[in-house]
Amino acid sequence: MATNVSPVMSIAEFAETFHVSNAIAFRLARRKELPVPTIFIGERRMCVSRAAVEALLGATTPSKQSADVEVEKVNGNNPKSLNQPPTGGANA
Repeated sequence: MATNVSPVMSIAEFAETFHVSNAIAFRLARRKELPVPTIFIGERRMCVSRAAVEALLGATTPSKQSADVEVEKVNGNNPKSLNQPPTGGANA
């Protein structure tokens, strides 16, 4: 079942993610000093783009191919063999 994740993150969520107090996060957001752009909705509501926060953290979802490589590394196999046809032996 797919979860419905909002494309924006509240300033409180941002504070929790970066382990800072809400007061500091809100102060930085009002001053436009967060490491990601602050989105202002009216005079009081502020949020940030979840994609911008994930990009900042480098938390992009790995591709299927890189995930397969990691599994092969754990299993002790040569990751180069994943998408390449087998090469002939000594007689090839």
